[in-house]
Amino acid sequence: MQAPAPFSPASFPPAARATSHGGRGAVEAMLSRMTLEEKLGQLDLLHSPDDPGLDNAIARGRVGGVAGAGRGRHWQTLATRRCRLGIPLLLVASPRAPAMGAWALAATWDEDLATQLGRSAARRAIEAGFNCILGPRVQLSPRGIAESGEPADIATTQTHLAARLAEAYCRGALAAGAAVIAMNSFPDAAAERIGSEPILPSRCARILAIVASACAAEGAPSREGGARAAIAAGHLSEATIDDAVRGVLGVKESLGLSGESSNRPPPAQARHQASCEAACTSAGMVLLRNQGGLLPFSPGTDRVLLVGATDGAALSCAAALSHAGVGYVRAPGLALRGPGESWTEPVPADRLAIALTRDAAQRADFLLVALDERHFEHQSGRAWRRPTGAAMALVNGLASCQARMVALIATTDPVDLAEADRHFAAVIACWDPAAGLESRLGDILSGRAAPQGRMPAGTGSFAFGQGLGYGETQFSAFALRAGGDHVEAELSVRNTGTMPVRETVQFFRSGAAGESVLLAFRNIVLAPGECVAVRIALAIDALGAVKGDGSLAVAAGPRELYVGKDMRRVLRAEVNISPALARGLAGQGRALRLAG
Repeated sequence: MQAPAPFSPASFPPAARATSHGGRGAVEAMLSRMTLEEKLGQLDLLHSPDDPGLDNAIARGRVGGVAGAGRGRHWQTLATRRCRLGIPLLLVASPRAPAMGAWALAATWDEDLATQLGRSAARRAIEAGFNCILGPRVQLSPRGIAESGEPADIATTQTHLAARLAEAYCRGALAAGAAVIAMNSFPDAAAERIGSEPILPSRCARILAIVASACAAEGAPSREGGARAAIAAGHLSEATIDDAVRGVLGVKESLGLSGESSNRPPPAQARHQASCEAACTSAGMVLLRNQGGLLPFSPGTDRVLLVGATDGAALSCAAALSHAGVGYVRAPGLALRGPGESWTEPVPADRLAIALTRDAAQRADFLLVALDERHFEHQSGRAWRRPTGAAMALVNGLASCQARMVALIATTDPVDLAEADRHFAAVIACWDPAAGLESRLGDILSGRAAPQGRMPAGTGSFAFGQGLGYGETQFSAFALRAGGDHVEAELSVRNTGTMPVRETVQFFRSGAAGESVLLAFRNIVLAPGECVAVRIALAIDALGAVKGDGSLAVAAGPRELYVGKDMRRVLRAEVNISPALARGLAGQGRALRLAG
């Protein structure tokens, strides 16, 4: 069997690598030999390992994949040695807790890190005897799938950012030798960004559900009978079934699964989880405000009062300040809670704790206020959590101190500081504390490293895409040019500071409701004083809207696009779509989409 072709945005993912021409031929040859019952069996991708009839179903070709732990090698032997066609199984690893928070990963805007995470997840699965993983799970709203208790891998309010990171995650998993089955939460637009339609368990499940319904209605004794009844009633077509099965077989062919290879124990994989986690702890830290260059602190000279409880984010901050060589003392801020006492509203002991903290603040240059999950709550009608009454009492109590206040927010998802925001001269989001946070945060607080993250959502006074480093850049000369099937954008970016800077150049358009929609982004690194020209081909749907049949509806006239450091700080430019170009583009499908 030929080796799989390299992954590309136009290939056959996120379920698998693109197959070679020979591979596609093998898939079609196998499809032509299959009975309708065997085709339907291939769509049963997530069969329970606890089914007492599983062995018999596999041997009869009625199962395409098994989800979760069990007797993988035994089941693979049944599929490849006893089944008529010898088609191997997808052994699907159960979803694991993400290596880093979903919002934190999106805040990195870092495709290389997402690739590492996908590779790491795949290696862990292969070492455990699986050949397929589920993911990445995508959340595109403030709460979304998280409310159901299902953890997400990537969370952001902009589809393009989710799609770019999901593509990179899949690329890493595929490079490690595992297939990726997209979760039900994987957005259609993200799938289109990656390439042709992926294998979705929901798609296969829908077909099987239609068949099961027909079986019940017609009293059909088998899936095949139910499928034929559904086809006859116009609820299903054999072409739809073939297309779904073709995708499943393509996944298996691309992995090189065969009777022998699928029974071999997985090769030993070098673990690199530690280095991956170290990158996770710092890449997504977002500096949201830094008035007067307050950060980084000056080691050995600045006097910092660390405000927070003796656990949680404050504990990590204490270790980070020690690592940074910054002198500090601690104050409780709020009183410790006893059994049954909530952090939501102030308790009588808070008055004394805040007074003691205010007294200590008189001898400090800066107040570093550590805010974590206990300090925020959901409020009716608000998309994002806001400070609790107790947290507001603390911030308001410290507001009159002479020392300048820095908020360090360590939460799993974005929050809205609301009225507390105006009291902070600097704000940094480091997300939920993780292993290695102390050293990486210490490097940022001391200036040995610069924050690089950008907001994955807009919250309160902070815009989507907002994030600062310890330098400054200037955007200029933004211009657009319409090509035959795309828009080319160009601008100049200059590092006007004295430190190296990583800048994230972000491109937007206006949506149907007037909202800004992320079209593309590019990360660039600039030396002090360096100026570079950034050129990028924007996706063709920047020109219009894609209709349900996949064609592009483009109206002649001017189009305004934006470029900026975030969704609010933008430069604007227009490109004119001539009537001739609009007519030429109309009817062209999504195949013309260019990677942003």
